[in-house]
Amino acid sequence: MTEYTNGPIDRRRMTMKDRSDYSPNNRASSLSKVKSYQAQNNYQTNQRPNTTVHKPGSGGFQQGAYAQGVRQAGKRYEEDRAESYRPEYGETEAEDVNNENTEKEDSNKPEPQVTAKQLAKAAKDKYV
Repeated sequence: MTEYTNGPIDRRRMTMKDRSDYSPNNRASSLSKVKSYQAQNNYQTNQRPNTTVHKPGSGGFQQGAYAQGVRQAGKRYEEDRAESYRPEYGETEAEDVNNENTEKEDSNKPEPQVTAKQLAKAAKDKYV
């Protein structure tokens, strides 16, 4: 450690005030402080830089909730799409043939028409 020179001081050339203030013990502590500062500085300069880039506006924590919502919506869409290709529960080719015959018979019958007055009367009778 030759770069730190902290040799003895000749107190004969000091004023009386400086002589009383001077303490040789402070030399050792100040030297240790300088060495520790230099070691910390060397450590920081030789550290590897961070490889991830942190810039303002990169999303932070708010982006995660949005991304999760988009991901869940996409999942629901795929599930609904896959389900639309599946046959109804219990449907087979034999049942389809039977359903076609019954549909033809039922198509000849007119569907009963219910008016709004009839619905209102039925609702009134139900809750009275």
